[in-house]
Amino acid sequence: MTAQEKVRLACGICFILALGQAIFLLSRGHKHHHDVQALVGLGLGMTISAALFTFTMCSHHCSPFISIKVLVLKYAFHWLLWFLKRKHWHAFQKSNENCTKAQSEFLLKTIRKHQDTAYGKDFNLKEISSVEDFLKKHPLTTYDHYRKYIKRVAEGEQGVMFHKKPSVLGKTSGTTGLAKVFPVSEEYMNNITLRGNAVTSALRNQAGIADPKPLQMTCSLLVHGAVGFSEGGTPVGSVTAFMMSDAIREILFCTPPLGASIVHEPTSMYIHALFALRDEHLGSIWSPFASSLFIFFRFLEVSWNMLVQDIRSGSISEKLPSLSPRDREELNRFLYPMPDRANEIERQFRMGFDNIVSRLWPRMPVLYGVTSGSMQPFVQRLKKYSGDLKILSGFYISTEGLVGYACEFPDDGQTKYVCVADGIFCEFIPADYCEDENPGTLLMDEVREGECYELVITNTDGLYRYRMGDVVLITGFYNTTPIFQFQYRNGELLSLCAEKTSEVAVTKALEETAEKWDDVEIAQYVCAESPLYDEARGTNEDLSANILYYVIFVELSASTDSLLTSVRNVQMKFEAEFDANLRTFSESYDKCREKSKLGPPRVVFLDRHAFSHFRGYLLETSTASAGQFKIPKKLRELRWIQLFLSHEIKTVSVNDKVEDKVDDKAEDEVEDLSKVTGDDLV
Repeated sequence: MTAQEKVRLACGICFILALGQAIFLLSRGHKHHHDVQALVGLGLGMTISAALFTFTMCSHHCSPFISIKVLVLKYAFHWLLWFLKRKHWHAFQKSNENCTKAQSEFLLKTIRKHQDTAYGKDFNLKEISSVEDFLKKHPLTTYDHYRKYIKRVAEGEQGVMFHKKPSVLGKTSGTTGLAKVFPVSEEYMNNITLRGNAVTSALRNQAGIADPKPLQMTCSLLVHGAVGFSEGGTPVGSVTAFMMSDAIREILFCTPPLGASIVHEPTSMYIHALFALRDEHLGSIWSPFASSLFIFFRFLEVSWNMLVQDIRSGSISEKLPSLSPRDREELNRFLYPMPDRANEIERQFRMGFDNIVSRLWPRMPVLYGVTSGSMQPFVQRLKKYSGDLKILSGFYISTEGLVGYACEFPDDGQTKYVCVADGIFCEFIPADYCEDENPGTLLMDEVREGECYELVITNTDGLYRYRMGDVVLITGFYNTTPIFQFQYRNGELLSLCAEKTSEVAVTKALEETAEKWDDVEIAQYVCAESPLYDEARGTNEDLSANILYYVIFVELSASTDSLLTSVRNVQMKFEAEFDANLRTFSESYDKCREKSKLGPPRVVFLDRHAFSHFRGYLLETSTASAGQFKIPKKLRELRWIQLFLSHEIKTVSVNDKVEDKVDDKAEDEVEDLSKVTGDDLV
């Protein structure tokens, strides 16, 4: 008997008891003392309440695998979030009525709170009494500014950047530069898990997007990186690894907490997939990034047969050798044979993977994962699996702070975010001055729609006027508060002639070019600048002519006509069309091309293993966990370019005999997952 069936039985018993108590009061209550009547009346009220409570629980779709305890806690948690949603939504709306006032109040409250810290004393925060004071007296900062303070925090000293001991030393991914470590307070963690989730849920509902039902479980695809400890005993790792306790994970997620702690990505994906597939009532799949969602569905394509067998048998296969015997035994406790469900899953998989999400989980309304920036190309690739389901971002968030709530959800994945006016102090450097050492900044009420700015933040955890390096486009306003879209990171721009060609422009130009070719779809791409590219190739032919140009490394969808990737004459036509489109989407690039400062771009087509190889290389050589991973769009190192060149699909002249060098053979089903790595599944 499932937990919900037990609740249904309890509901029936409560209604019978309530009916009996009501009959007693109506037929015999007048014959008894008032105290007895009051006691029975109280019992009747409590029984009716219990009956209604259990009845509402019975009316929702529910995972058949959760216990009574989890069922009740999950329902109670739903109503807690309902209350918090209304509380924080009211505060959010109020802050947006006058974002200038909200920003000033947040900044001064934060300064007063931290003015007696070691950092506060060093920078005389006591003397700051207004926003104007702050902008005049405190410099713009970068990570180097905080190194010595963070070192002291890591050694266990308190009262350095804020007064309490940090919950965690949050580690950035390091895939777009060197990894950084920031002290993260309990206040910040609560802002994400409580206020952040409440407000983003309300904004989604306002946009007409429904949340999963109260008793549905979520499949979380989070793969934990290794967690260490600082000299002072503070945990060190990605913030996402510490956002929730195991008790909360048990209430929200279909994978047992032990499964969520697995560091090895393929094993973690397998366990998440196994527990998700069992539950036909699954409410959503959540991942930090859209790329992880794509890896998950590619994983299903490769290993579905083994997953079906495990669901049918009710135990985890021995062909998963990276899972320790102890962990396998513990996870097997949650499993039992489900032949009917296994047969249904197998039937759906054999029909193909188009729109597989809705076929496996018909009651799933949405998928969650960041879709903007470097994740945007995955949005189109995911449509094969997700069909018409929306893929939603929740926040604009980093280790440094929660900057924005997702408020608009375009189909192209370029999510729009509204600034958190009462939760982080924001300044904006006009994009033209991002390279300056000490540029002027604008406040929320001074930015203009249609302009790009670098974000500068002051948070609750001891960062002041910190240059994040993210450049955003202001697209409008929510009442008085700016709405923005991510554009690029400083240092990720193509800018050989200081023209600042953005990632957004390159993405749009590639997509526009691909649309003009039949059966051509951009899977992934990265960019490089010609000096480093020529060095990687070991040639100086273009340098001797003093012509600078950009190189775009492109992986196309598997169905692409091989003529485009193998015939140089056809490829040159693609390059010319891409060049024309890039000139349309980037005025500064167009001017450089017009004045011959830049030569035409080159497009290098890659085999389907290039990005998985690159992903694996970066995971091995950086501090990023699989859950944090983002592929940098600009290749900044010689070794990176050489790696991609080793996957180049060689071209021939159209007059030569064209030999198809592309292996169109379908992937053999992976029988032994010891041979599967997360890198093979990108």
